[in-house]
This record gives sequence, C-alpha cells and structure tokens, in this order.
Amino acid sequence: MHHQRLLRTGSPNMVRKKSKKEPKQCKWVNCSRHAVSKGYCSKHYYIQKTLNKAETDSVKAELKVDLRP
Repeated sequence: MHHQRLLRTGSPNMVRKKSKKEPKQCKWVNCSRHAVSKGYCSKHYYIQKTLNKAETDSVKAELKVDLRP
C-alpha cells in the first residue's frame, strides 16, 4: 500500500481525504429516501429493475411471435 502511495504522490505518508457526497433524493414520486443506485432508493430500484425486465421479456415474446411464419 505504501509503495502505491509513493508512486502516486511521491510520499508514502500522504493520504487522500475521502470526499463526502451529499445524498440525493430518490427519483420516485413522493419518496423522500436517499438514492442508492441510478437515482432510486433500494426499494424503488428493485421495482424499476423488475419492471424493466418484465417489459423486455414481453418485447422478446412479441418478437418471437412475429418471426414465426
């Protein structure tokens, strides 16, 4: 670890401070929880992920039906 610090900064004792990001609010309507991933809180991210999966599955099913003679 010190070797990497020496290469990066020139000093093995130099430690970078972690920047603190202000928490963002969930993009879901009327949700006041903090965003975790892609602008959604954990609850709404899971919902959004499952909704998108359901939509892509239905589109794939439609394409299979349309491709059959």
